[in-house]
Amino acid sequence: MRNFFERLMYGRYGMDKLNNLLLWGYLLTILLYWALRWRIFYWGSTLLFVLFFVRMMSRNTWQRQKENERFLSILHSIRTSWHFRLRRIKEWRQYRYRTCPHCQSTLRLPRKRGTHTVCCPRCHQDFSVTIHF
Repeated sequence: MRNFFERLMYGRYGMDKLNNLLLWGYLLTILLYWALRWRIFYWGSTLLFVLFFVRMMSRNTWQRQKENERFLSILHSIRTSWHFRLRRIKEWRQYRYRTCPHCQSTLRLPRKRGTHTVCCPRCHQDFSVTIHF
């Protein structure tokens, strides 16, 4: 039996991160369909399973790798954005974040009340910052 599956999958794409997401999405939508009995979840789960199976059994590995790379780049940008937002929330007592008016980069400044002159480490321009609380 193992030999049969090895021969079946030879030259096929297999699993990657995007296929994992499609599989988990399929499982979630099928559970929602069982709980709510809405037809949209049934058709959504069917579509996700077909996409999962077609990508897994595809022999066009180059195209599947490009799709996975695009997915990973989008996932990376989402993760870094949320990581930065959570870090800002976590450090709100010690630091204030301000944007440089010249280069639009975000600066992490110590929380000192009052008006300060700040030199941007990226563009080396001075600008004034007011921290109220």
